[in-house]
Amino acid sequence: MTRLKLMVLCGGLATSFAEAAVLESYDLNAKLAYAISTEGREQVQQAVTVEAEATVRASKTLLLQLGARFSFDAADVLRPNRDDERIFAHANRFNRRPAVGDSGEIEFRELFLEWQQGESRIRAGRQQLMWSSLDGVSLFAVNPSDFHEFVLNDETERQQPQWGLYFDFPVGSWRLESAALLDSSVHDIPDPGAWFEFTAPQFRFGAPLEQPTRAVDIETQLPDTIKDATYALRASRALGNTRIVFAGLIGNEYEAVGDLEQGAAAPVLTRTFPRRRLAKIGLETGAGSVVFRGELVGQFDKVLNTRDRGDLAVTEVDVLALGVGTDLNLPHDLFMNLQLLLERVRDAPEALVKPERNDLLTVTLQRPFLYNTLVLKWRWFRDLERGDSLSQASLNYSPSDTMTVELLGAWFSGSPRGRFGQFDRQDLIRLTLRYSF
Repeated sequence: MTRLKLMVLCGGLATSFAEAAVLESYDLNAKLAYAISTEGREQVQQAVTVEAEATVRASKTLLLQLGARFSFDAADVLRPNRDDERIFAHANRFNRRPAVGDSGEIEFRELFLEWQQGESRIRAGRQQLMWSSLDGVSLFAVNPSDFHEFVLNDETERQQPQWGLYFDFPVGSWRLESAALLDSSVHDIPDPGAWFEFTAPQFRFGAPLEQPTRAVDIETQLPDTIKDATYALRASRALGNTRIVFAGLIGNEYEAVGDLEQGAAAPVLTRTFPRRRLAKIGLETGAGSVVFRGELVGQFDKVLNTRDRGDLAVTEVDVLALGVGTDLNLPHDLFMNLQLLLERVRDAPEALVKPERNDLLTVTLQRPFLYNTLVLKWRWFRDLERGDSLSQASLNYSPSDTMTVELLGAWFSGSPRGRFGQFDRQDLIRLTLRYSF
């Protein structure tokens, strides 16, 4: 009876909304992408992507936001075997992307109702929350990410939306935001055989490089949808041209820990996602043409794997991470972004799979030409501990407001044990055409 009443209520609300609904805005974008490897001229991507967004308003205070994406990749290299059960399952039944044939899929990027009243708002549905102060990297991730293109795509494309509730209210001179994400999805890690398959030992529970991924049977135990929900809170305040931020989060890990046991035919690796607790202090300020931002994030009793002579175990440690960045508007229309990330595992045991120190430097240079119709951009990631790096250069040409052509190159270097060096043979060149209708 309760379920019937709920269905009737939802049906009545949907009918009332539909009667008053007015299409406020919409966007339709198409993208063609073709990528080849620089080493063997292998076709890496032959993709067509169509994205549609719409805002439907029922009243001054209530709207419905819709966003969907259809993608088809004939190369089937970045995300192979879409029709098979994935070895690295990442999503619960409410958040899976339906496959279309062998090479296509559909995903709802946004699907939420929003109530607005002055500076206050409430959202219910599928949405993204980006609470990191840094550009392209996140020390305080609320949503999980999709790494099938590693970090070559924008963070907004990489980040995965989740089902949940979001509240945003002013409290005096503070802005208070909170979220309850009832969707327990985790990072979408490339399957074995994918172009950007993670092969470094730190991403494979310490397994040696020479051990094939399929040498063990893999089982995944996702967190419960409601029981293991993620709860996040953020309070921010502006003081002149400075903004201070305090944030906290309790939820499931997006990276798995492993438990290895001997099965009947082969070893069985069980992947689980324990709870996590994060706290953050952030600061953003500016002076003239210079913008500075920084954040200090602590994770307490983080569960990590240790590996000693092939035996997997777990330990609890505290992790501290500091990220600082600056934006510089230099002469001759040159823009520069510098970021430094330092991460330390406190009292790390010797057999820890994850590196005790994790230091990253990023540099971005961008320069427009021909009245902003041509934009040259270079980005460099450098692992300061292991010495491996990623260089990414792109040239964007926009002959009109509706069309953009991009030529991008990505080059990796370093040891196969590093986060960038593991892709030393995965350098690629990609040509992309985007058109907005």
